[in-house]
Amino acid sequence: MPSGVHFSVDMKKLIFRVIKFVENEKTGPSIPLYNCNARLVAMLGISEGALLKLKKELTAAQNAEEQEYRPPRLRSQSKVRPVSKLKRRSSASIVVPEPEPTKKRSGRVPIKLSEQADSEIRFQFHALLAENIYPNTDNLLERLHQLHNDFPVQSKTTLRRHLHRIGFSYKSTTKVNEIAMEFNVEIVRLPVRHCCLNPIELCWANLKEYVRKGNTRFQLTDVRELAAQFIASYDGDTATKVIKRTQEIENKFKIADRHMEENIEPMLDDEESSEESDVVSSDDE
Repeated sequence: MPSGVHFSVDMKKLIFRVIKFVENEKTGPSIPLYNCNARLVAMLGISEGALLKLKKELTAAQNAEEQEYRPPRLRSQSKVRPVSKLKRRSSASIVVPEPEPTKKRSGRVPIKLSEQADSEIRFQFHALLAENIYPNTDNLLERLHQLHNDFPVQSKTTLRRHLHRIGFSYKSTTKVNEIAMEFNVEIVRLPVRHCCLNPIELCWANLKEYVRKGNTRFQLTDVRELAAQFIASYDGDTATKVIKRTQEIENKFKIADRHMEENIEPMLDDEESSEESDVVSSDDE
């Protein structure tokens, strides 16, 4: 190996493979000489598909060099030569294409925040909530830059990514939530699968039942007419009945909750305390 030349590990593996293949050919070719592709696959240790791609790239590089080698011809000096006088370039001149360097991914270097910066983001997020300000990436980023001129995060996209990383996940919100928070109004939302506590759901159920009974021809025009009839006949007295019905259902839930709190839960607490006392007494023994 010449001095000053260093081969990579992959290059050494390839050279060793070629040396071993050539030494095995001393006694005779193990693969027929006419089967160039099979010999190259065995020599280089690559797949036949990869070999075909390399040969295609080699041919393209040779053609490109020949195009550069040929001098431009002038029409006034061009002469048509017979085919027999055309000389082929020496087969010893082989064009070895330079391998293309690996493409580096362009873009900004990802920002890594310290624990102190993460804590500051959390603190300012909750500070906005304490001031009845709905926190978003705009006002949070503005607050961080007002307090810290050298804060590393400069874009809303980067701030949103770090918020997700430290546990803040934005969910789809409506204007109602922002306005309610601005005016300190509490929104009471019904629990899941308790639509009976919503009067609008009862009105919707009555509308569907009315259309179901009157829709005998199963046509869309009939459905529209029946829905319009129901809405036109829905007066204040009917709406009042629906609200009272909802209040009755709500009172039933309240009675059931009061029964659980006053009668059932104390019994469960007594059983747990008795079990704990039994365990403690057994441990003492």
